[in-house]
Amino acid sequence: MMKRRWLVAALVFCGLLICGPPPGARTAPAGPPALWYIGFSPRLPPAESLLFRQAIAYALDRPAIATSAAAHGPAQPATTIQHPDLPGYNAGVRGYAFDPAKARELFAQAGWTAPITILAGPGPRPWVAAIEEAMVRSLSTTLGAVASITQVANFDALVRASRSGSAPMWTYGWYSVASDYAYPSFPLALANAYFLSDPEIKVLVERRDAIAVEQVMLDKALLIPVVHYRYISN
Repeated sequence: MMKRRWLVAALVFCGLLICGPPPGARTAPAGPPALWYIGFSPRLPPAESLLFRQAIAYALDRPAIATSAAAHGPAQPATTIQHPDLPGYNAGVRGYAFDPAKARELFAQAGWTAPITILAGPGPRPWVAAIEEAMVRSLSTTLGAVASITQVANFDALVRASRSGSAPMWTYGWYSVASDYAYPSFPLALANAYFLSDPEIKVLVERRDAIAVEQVMLDKALLIPVVHYRYISN
């Protein structure tokens, strides 16, 4: 089942890696709602620092990232985890808007001076590559830091790294299928797959409180939304 769902991806994520829409996808029938995001393992530096994670969240110029991908497929800046086209979407969720000054302030407080490395999947297609490049450019420009994408050799390695918490930062896309936990809730499915080690999140997942789970993951900056889009398969 897992192999069926790991179709093509470019960065790492909660149980399901997805590649971005192929060229020409803007004229193709709309696929299922999807989210591109950055995830963190709070057990490892630099992601163990809330200040660092929040700095990353504020440093992402999501409109510019979405624009960079537009030549290969549409994307909309995302500040919520749940897709706007799905049940359970809450426009009142407190997310992170692009705020360069706040990002630099938090980054300085975090005290991280080494390069920022984001784990990603192998051989991204043009839409994914555009997202990756734009994220790295935004982080480097905003924070004055060296940021880069590190691609793993295969998807299995990416899954192991994200699920085991052995990668401080990863990125990729998610869309849900009917067999997912708490379908069609992105927040509950992602929290259930990646963040049950957090006692507060575990309790909320058990209660299936999707709105509260989404807000806690955002407040703790464990999962940072980048863009919403529609997944298009080959």
